[in-house]
Amino acid sequence: MKALVTGAAGFTAGHLCERLVREGYQVRGLVRNSSRYSEVLQTGFELVTRDLRDSDSFKQAVNGIDIVFPSAALFR
Repeated sequence: MKALVTGAAGFTAGHLCERLVREGYQVRGLVRNSSRYSEVLQTGFELVTRDLRDSDSFKQAVNGIDIVFPSAALFR
């Protein structure tokens, strides 16, 4: 099964991605800022940069995905 996790560079979503990989999912982690790549690349899942505010960008992210775990948050 293919899963998309939004906010994959965050603490909770990052751990979710790792758990899903351990359980046999093919995981695509979605991040807004590519500067956090180095922290999550070692976890064994695909990482993509997309902006959830852009509907075309999100459509690309969910292409081929069976389940979405919405974990992204915008806070300051």
